Amino acid sequence: MLKIKNIMQTDLIVVRKNTPVTEALELIVKHKITGLPVVEKNMELVGIVSEKDLLGIAYHLITGTPTEMQNKTVEAFMSKNITAFRPDDNLADTCQCFMEKPFRRVPIVDGRKLVGLITRKDVIISAIGKNRLVARANAFSS
Repeated sequence: MLKIKNIMQTDLIVVRKNTPVTEALELIVKHKITGLPVVEKNMELVGIVSEKDLLGIAYHLITGTPTEMQNKTVEAFMSKNITAFRPDDNLADTCQCFMEKPFRRVPIVDGRKLVGLITRKDVIISAIGKNRLVARANAFSS
Protein backbone atom coordinates (compact mmCIF):
# COMPACT_ATOMS: atom_id res chain seq x y z
CA MET A 1 0.00 0.00 0.00
CA LEU A 2 1.18 3.47 -0.87
CA LYS A 3 1.71 5.73 2.14
CA ILE A 4 0.97 9.43 2.28
CA LYS A 5 4.60 10.20 3.18
CA ASN A 6 5.65 8.95 -0.27
CA ILE A 7 3.83 11.74 -2.10
CA MET A 8 3.05 14.52 0.40
CA GLN A 9 4.30 18.04 -0.20
CA THR A 10 6.80 19.16 2.42
CA ASP A 11 7.82 22.56 1.05
CA LEU A 12 4.88 24.36 2.63
CA ILE A 13 3.52 27.87 2.41
CA VAL A 14 1.84 28.68 5.72
CA VAL A 15 0.33 31.62 7.56
CA ARG A 16 -0.23 32.48 11.20
CA LYS A 17 -3.53 33.44 12.85
CA ASN A 18 -2.47 37.09 12.95
CA THR A 19 -1.58 37.24 9.22
CA PRO A 20 -3.65 39.96 7.50
CA VAL A 21 -6.30 38.34 5.35
CA THR A 22 -5.24 40.38 2.32
CA GLU A 23 -1.74 38.92 2.65
CA ALA A 24 -3.23 35.41 2.68
CA LEU A 25 -5.13 36.22 -0.53
CA GLU A 26 -1.92 37.44 -2.14
CA LEU A 27 -0.11 34.21 -1.20
CA ILE A 28 -2.91 32.09 -2.65
CA VAL A 29 -2.72 33.99 -5.94
CA LYS A 30 1.08 34.21 -6.09
CA HIS A 31 1.62 30.50 -5.47
CA LYS A 32 -1.45 29.30 -7.41
CA ILE A 33 -2.75 27.30 -4.47
CA THR A 34 -6.26 26.83 -3.09
CA GLY A 35 -5.59 27.27 0.61
CA LEU A 36 -3.10 27.71 3.40
CA PRO A 37 -2.41 25.86 6.64
CA VAL A 38 -2.52 28.14 9.66
CA VAL A 39 0.21 27.37 12.19
CA GLU A 40 1.54 28.58 15.52
CA LYS A 41 5.12 28.33 16.75
CA ASN A 42 6.88 25.06 15.98
CA MET A 43 4.51 24.48 13.04
CA GLU A 44 1.60 23.45 15.31
CA LEU A 45 -1.47 23.26 13.06
CA VAL A 46 -4.38 25.39 14.30
CA GLY A 47 -6.49 25.85 11.16
CA ILE A 48 -6.80 26.10 7.41
CA VAL A 49 -7.91 29.06 5.34
CA SER A 50 -9.14 28.33 1.82
CA GLU A 51 -9.90 30.41 -1.22
CA LYS A 52 -13.57 29.67 -0.55
CA ASP A 53 -13.23 31.11 2.97
CA LEU A 54 -11.94 34.33 1.41
CA LEU A 55 -14.42 34.75 -1.45
CA GLY A 56 -16.38 37.37 0.49
CA ILE A 57 -13.34 39.60 0.61
CA ALA A 58 -12.70 39.03 -3.10
CA TYR A 59 -16.30 40.08 -3.78
CA HIS A 60 -15.84 43.36 -1.93
CA LEU A 61 -12.54 44.03 -3.70
CA ILE A 62 -14.18 43.38 -7.11
CA THR A 63 -17.22 45.55 -6.43
CA GLY A 64 -15.28 48.27 -4.67
CA THR A 65 -17.63 48.15 -1.70
CA PRO A 66 -15.90 48.93 1.57
CA THR A 67 -15.87 46.28 4.24
CA GLU A 68 -14.21 45.75 7.59
CA MET A 69 -13.38 42.19 6.50
CA GLN A 70 -10.33 43.45 4.61
CA ASN A 71 -8.81 44.64 7.89
CA LYS A 72 -9.20 41.32 9.67
CA THR A 73 -6.68 38.55 10.16
CA VAL A 74 -6.73 34.96 8.98
CA GLU A 75 -8.08 33.85 12.36
CA ALA A 76 -11.49 35.39 11.52
CA PHE A 77 -11.88 33.22 8.42
CA MET A 78 -9.96 29.98 9.04
CA SER A 79 -11.57 26.62 9.60
CA LYS A 80 -10.62 25.24 12.98
CA ASN A 81 -12.27 21.83 12.71
CA ILE A 82 -9.57 20.15 10.64
CA THR A 83 -9.43 16.72 9.07
CA ALA A 84 -5.79 15.63 8.98
CA PHE A 85 -3.80 12.49 8.23
CA ARG A 86 -0.48 11.10 9.41
CA PRO A 87 2.51 10.39 7.13
CA ASP A 88 2.17 6.61 7.56
CA ASP A 89 -1.55 6.58 6.71
CA ASN A 90 -2.67 4.82 3.56
CA LEU A 91 -3.05 7.02 0.49
CA ALA A 92 -6.29 5.22 -0.39
CA ASP A 93 -7.82 6.59 2.84
CA THR A 94 -6.97 10.12 1.75
CA CYS A 95 -8.49 9.47 -1.66
CA GLN A 96 -11.66 8.22 0.05
CA CYS A 97 -11.77 11.41 2.14
CA PHE A 98 -11.50 13.56 -0.98
CA MET A 99 -14.34 11.63 -2.59
CA GLU A 100 -16.62 12.12 0.43
CA LYS A 101 -15.70 15.67 1.50
CA PRO A 102 -15.42 18.98 -0.39
CA PHE A 103 -11.77 19.42 0.64
CA ARG A 104 -9.12 20.23 -1.96
CA ARG A 105 -6.27 19.65 0.44
CA VAL A 106 -5.61 17.97 3.78
CA PRO A 107 -2.77 18.60 6.18
CA ILE A 108 -0.40 15.85 7.26
CA VAL A 109 0.57 15.98 10.92
CA ASP A 110 2.92 14.27 13.32
CA GLY A 111 1.11 14.77 16.60
CA ARG A 112 -0.01 18.40 16.23
CA LYS A 113 2.97 19.45 14.11
CA LEU A 114 2.31 20.13 10.43
CA VAL A 115 4.77 18.05 8.38
CA GLY A 116 3.12 18.00 4.96
CA LEU A 117 0.13 18.60 2.77
CA ILE A 118 -1.62 16.51 0.17
CA THR A 119 -4.04 17.71 -2.49
CA ARG A 120 -6.56 16.07 -4.76
CA LYS A 121 -4.16 16.62 -7.63
CA ASP A 122 -1.35 14.84 -5.74
CA VAL A 123 -3.59 11.78 -5.34
CA ILE A 124 -4.60 11.77 -9.01
CA ILE A 125 -0.99 12.15 -10.18
CA SER A 126 0.04 9.28 -7.92
CA ALA A 127 -2.78 7.07 -9.23
CA ILE A 128 -1.83 7.76 -12.84
CA GLY A 129 1.83 7.05 -12.09
CA LYS A 130 1.00 3.77 -10.35
CA ASN A 131 -1.26 2.76 -13.24
CA ARG A 132 1.57 3.37 -15.73
CA LEU A 133 3.97 1.26 -13.67
CA VAL A 134 1.47 -1.60 -13.53
CA ALA A 135 0.89 -1.36 -17.28
CA ARG A 136 4.66 -1.47 -17.98
CA ALA A 137 5.11 -4.45 -15.66
CA ASN A 138 2.29 -6.28 -17.40
CA ALA A 139 3.78 -5.50 -20.81
CA PHE A 140 7.15 -6.97 -19.75
CA SER A 141 5.60 -10.11 -18.28
CA SER A 142 3.64 -10.93 -21.45
